[in-house]
Amino acid sequence: MIPFARIVKYGNIIEPVPVIKKILASANWCMILYENGDLYVRGQNSGSTFGDGSAQNTIYTGDWRLSTTGIKDIWSGAGTTFCTTMDNRVLSSGAIRGLTGGTASSTNIFTDRSSTFISAGLQPSDIVDMSVGAYDIFVLTVTGEVYSGGTNFSGQHGVGNTTARAFGLNTSFVNVKKISSSTGQAGTCWHLDTSGNFYGAGDGSVGQILGTASTSAQKLISTGVIDYTASTNCFFITKNDGLYCAGSQFNGQLGDGVMSSNIGNVGRTSLYKLTQFTSPPSYIRNDLYMTVLRYNDTWYVTGNITKSGAGSNSMSSVFVVNNTDIPDTNTPKWVCGGNNSYVVSGAGVLYGTGTYSASTDLLPGYTTAQYTFVPLSLRGIE
Repeated sequence: MIPFARIVKYGNIIEPVPVIKKILASANWCMILYENGDLYVRGQNSGSTFGDGSAQNTIYTGDWRLSTTGIKDIWSGAGTTFCTTMDNRVLSSGAIRGLTGGTASSTNIFTDRSSTFISAGLQPSDIVDMSVGAYDIFVLTVTGEVYSGGTNFSGQHGVGNTTARAFGLNTSFVNVKKISSSTGQAGTCWHLDTSGNFYGAGDGSVGQILGTASTSAQKLISTGVIDYTASTNCFFITKNDGLYCAGSQFNGQLGDGVMSSNIGNVGRTSLYKLTQFTSPPSYIRNDLYMTVLRYNDTWYVTGNITKSGAGSNSMSSVFVVNNTDIPDTNTPKWVCGGNNSYVVSGAGVLYGTGTYSASTDLLPGYTTAQYTFVPLSLRGIE
């Protein structure tokens, strides 16, 4: 029997099943964006990430909390969240140094920033991707241009200096296909152009831009690149003949057989080919602690695989087969947070794995760590 509340809302019919469009996760929060534009949040509102008007670091456990509606896409990092909306606006919450030339400024509720983008010559409807953090922002457009702004502390904007930048068109980026950046002040920005050239700029202290401590100009790292993934202090690139990596070996996330216990230790400062993979993986994603990839219809993981669903609380410095029963996934295929991972099944069920903390409750429906993927409660949403 359909509950009375749902009959009032939908009539005497089955309620439409909400479709998950995107998941964002960190060590202490998780956000789910649905295709209908609803944004739900849980965990700790670090740096006003949630944009719902609550105080910084407010914690939501139990039911998921509806933050806002009408969202088209969302990006978040280090206490900053930006959204595009279905009516073609740009909203932000948290720190906005990326829009103020590096000057500290913050809000705790989603605030319309469209005028700043339009004044810089960028229409919100032309935005296809962003990489955001508390100090800098990079925005990719449908034409392959990049607009950026922020502290430029390490020269990560690639313009030849470390001077703070007002938000605007950055002509050091040309014909860009993909862009990403680390979220800290001493940051790195990587990008791939439409010709397969892979570049980096900014902090290179652990090898993440190949042997250069830092550079304020765009450095060509490699050519013939199909795709890449990068996070904080290392990267992977895929080519026709397989997979390459460079940067920090902290926690063994490069999968090259070396494990460092210190994030600041210098790792690979030249491209290293992972001979285990002789053709491009169909999917790869990494974060500060772990890397996961799909190769020949098999999932592999390396690093801190506690949150990989592999079935144990353990570490590895080489890629190992993940034998857990991972549900058939759609987009997003696999999202890594600081302590947990999430996948969405083809049937729209949210699964999670990893550690558990009562203070953030990021495995809703469970009160202990789960080292295999388990279906998570979406109570408050269904």
